[in-house]
Amino acid sequence: MVMLLSDEQRFQVMMEEWRQCESGIRGLDAITFKIRAWVVTLVAGSIIAATRPDFDVSIWIIFGFILTFYFIDTMVNSYKDVFIITMQEISEIIGRTPLSESHSNINGYKRPLYPEKFKNKDYYKYLKTNFLRFDNWCFYLFILITVLFYFKFAEIWCFIISTVSQIW
Repeated sequence: MVMLLSDEQRFQVMMEEWRQCESGIRGLDAITFKIRAWVVTLVAGSIIAATRPDFDVSIWIIFGFILTFYFIDTMVNSYKDVFIITMQEISEIIGRTPLSESHSNINGYKRPLYPEKFKNKDYYKYLKTNFLRFDNWCFYLFILITVLFYFKFAEIWCFIISTVSQIW
């Protein structure tokens, strides 16, 4: 237990937790990047498959891809928020702690913070804010608008071709 440690050892445990949180955030950022790359790949592949006359791709399948990956991305961002909040709490404790040898204000740090937050499922608190976060929904909205534009453009293009072919 951290409370039984000396102030210097407690400070070292805090710094190790800080590094673990940084590593967790970097790892979750990489996962977010992969999720977004997958959604772009699947949507682009579906659009390309929709151009083939022998392969029927419904817009609802593509919408399902987008929605599923949006939920997964939101959950990953909620996990990332747990690490970010933990780092902020550690920063507050470190900010109140003088840089001297004594670390007299470090008593606010009782135990590692983030394992308890995951055990208590604190990430559920951040789901609502992540659903509404601009950088999260804006990416998926752009993909959805692109898909809708493609399918609508394809309908317009087919209409133009059929009209021109009737004239000739």
